[in-house]
Order: sequence, then C-alpha cells, then structure tokens
Amino acid sequence: MRRSGQIGEERVSRNRGARRELFLEEPAYTFADVSRFLGLSPSTIRSWFVGQKGYRPVFSPAASKGPLRLSFLNLVEANTLGAIRRRFKIPLQRIRVAIEFLEKHFKTAHPLAQHRFETDGVDLFVRKAGLTISASKQGQAVFREVLEPFLRRVEWKSGHPVRFFPSTRDFELDASSIEEPRVIVIDPTLGGGKPVIAGRGILASIIARRFKAGESPEALAEDYGCSTDEINEAIRFELSPAA
Repeated sequence: MRRSGQIGEERVSRNRGARRELFLEEPAYTFADVSRFLGLSPSTIRSWFVGQKGYRPVFSPAASKGPLRLSFLNLVEANTLGAIRRRFKIPLQRIRVAIEFLEKHFKTAHPLAQHRFETDGVDLFVRKAGLTISASKQGQAVFREVLEPFLRRVEWKSGHPVRFFPSTRDFELDASSIEEPRVIVIDPTLGGGKPVIAGRGILASIIARRFKAGESPEALAEDYGCSTDEINEAIRFELSPAA
C-alpha cells in the first residue's frame, strides 16, 4: 500500500510535468529568434512553418493570438530539420514522408521534436520497441548499425525535449560544435525561454548589452559570480556574426 506521502509526491511530480508540457507548447519565439538561435535564414524558418508558393509548411506552428510565434517544440524540430539538411543533405521530400509516417502511426504532433532520429545520410530512422524503423520508407523495419547520434545538444526527460544548448561556434553542426561546452541553454521554464547561462539563469542578452556598453568580461564575471569563460560564451552567442 502506498503511503499518503508517496501519493502526494507523485501528484506533485505529475503537476510539475504537466506544467512543463505547457511551457513546451507556449508560443514564445519569433521567426527572427529561431533564425538567430539556429543560424538559419529567417526565410528558411518561415517557409518551414508557413510554407511558400507551391509548397505547404513542414511543421505546424504554435497556436497564438496576434503575430505568429513558435514554441520550444517548434524550435527543437527546426533544429532537427536544420541538422539533417545541413549535415546529411537529405531531400526535404524524404523528410516530409518521415514526418507524415510518424504523425499517422505514432500520433505525435511534433515528430522531429518527439523522436530521436538517426540517419545513414539517405534515410531517417527512429528507434521503437527495440527496432530501428525507417521512417522515410514508411515504417520498413531494418536492422543495421546505428550511427552515432548527432543531435546531442537537446536534453531529454521522460520522453520530451526539455532543454536545448545552442551552438556558440558560428552554428556549424559538425563534430567540433557538438562537443562544445554547454554554457548557453534555452529552457522554456527559465527566463521566458530566452537563452541563459546554464546553472545561473542569467540572460545572455543582458551580459551582451553590458559588454557593448563598455564593461569588461572580467568585471561582469565578478558582478554575476560567474567564470570569465561563461561570460565570454554569452557574449559570443549574442554577438556572433549569425546574431
């Protein structure tokens, strides 16, 4: 028999999880925000969520009143698509087939944000029930050596992406950027979902603004109780050429 304390803890855990899921869907980012976070052009991001002449959207944007905004899940799925397109050059039509298959058979609204993908450079694969399923071949189960996952900058919890560590190195998605220090984080439950210094909760934009006003990284590090490396990462992220 479960004790009342255990039941209470389970209820608190469920409530916390429900609140986090709400944050994941919250319309929080403009197209320009997501473009800057991922190092992709605003027109590319817009075409993925709104479509363009002759092509329907790839993703469904978060429901919002007024100007269209994107959610954290939208950010993660755009990151996944950007990674696949830039690193593996998989045709967009093949990716559409994978998304449609997963939406239909696994009842997920944001497949590229709710499944961990692998690829051999030609097809997309997702692990389910111990199998590696070829999503871009409409569910054909295949057994092959799984490539090393390349989207390591997304942190998962209980089957959901919960934190994203954007690149601070010119947004190049290669082996070196994957292994970058995870200093800047986007967490929908912190700072309104804006980039902050991991473990500190300090907005990267505030650091950059004070730096541009003439304050040194050393002085800022002393003010915030951070290392100079953390301050420099925040400055690099906010003031990189891509930004």
